[in-house]
Amino acid sequence: MTPEQWAEIEQLFHEALELKEDDRDRFVHSATDDVVVSSRVLAMLRAASEECEALDAGVPMVPLMEALEQDSDQQFLQQNDRVGAFEIERLIATGGMGAVYLAHRVEGDVRQRVAVKLIRRNRPRGGEGADEMARRFRLERQVLASLTHPYITRLIDLGETEDGRPYLVMEYVDGVPIDVSCRKRNLTHRQVAGLMASVCDAVQPAHQALVQHRDLKPQNI
Repeated sequence: MTPEQWAEIEQLFHEALELKEDDRDRFVHSATDDVVVSSRVLAMLRAASEECEALDAGVPMVPLMEALEQDSDQQFLQQNDRVGAFEIERLIATGGMGAVYLAHRVEGDVRQRVAVKLIRRNRPRGGEGADEMARRFRLERQVLASLTHPYITRLIDLGETEDGRPYLVMEYVDGVPIDVSCRKRNLTHRQVAGLMASVCDAVQPAHQALVQHRDLKPQNI
């Protein structure tokens, strides 16, 4: 796809968003004769519409500790639990879709520490259904598998647990959030700008594949 096509896609997408949903398809088809451009714009509009519907459903935001108290103790894996060829060490983080654990490989001769992301067993309160969560999670795995970049964590393995929950195993990066690192190292404005350019380099391949991160913040970098 040419830079001119991408520019036209971006322009038509934003113009169509200003219209009522019933008028968007007709506008796009009348605005361009380029089938590639129109198909991409329509796909982006459908994705944007789905995101709005999900937001309108009203998923409540609760603090992490409150969310942990609301969940069953069985919701999270414990130390020494197994996921595929890996053994859980500890919980790293949790979110609306699932939890991320530090783990290590226990099968084979390779010594390896990894991050295991596992979908929730139960439906979150006020959230989307388990089937939809699993579908979105499998899509995330496919997207990650298709992206290759030195600044994007590498996908190592994937599969499903015995109770049918999909998981993915990623390269474990031991570090601190980018904002904390900048403060600790007392970086100059020029150095911070250089770091942000590297972040943009990592995000660009995903954007070219029409994939939006949706949670890009210092804690995730």
